[in-house]
Amino acid sequence: MEQKQQMNINIDPSVKPLYADEVAVACSIKQEKDEKDNFKKEGVVSLIFIDIITQSTVARVTLSKTTAKALSNILKTNIEDMEKKLLSKVEETPIKIEGTSSKDYIG
Repeated sequence: MEQKQQMNINIDPSVKPLYADEVAVACSIKQEKDEKDNFKKEGVVSLIFIDIITQSTVARVTLSKTTAKALSNILKTNIEDMEKKLLSKVEETPIKIEGTSSKDYIG
């Protein structure tokens, strides 16, 4: 079972937030042949964020399969929490940032 890890991340205030109202997802699989004629496959998931008003790509982020799965789980959990909070009375809570940590760096 995957262990959840919580991080303290300093968000740089100089990084400007980007707005995108659409997202496209592309999965790529790269295949290589080794000396023994065995195939090695590697897959990545690319998220392309689009601003419809300017009809331009805002950002393209490429993730490993492991990070993409973790992102899916984090999004599901956070959206469920947000929906509950939207239905409840107003309360002030600090922003909670969850992240993934992977020793497999591609980039």
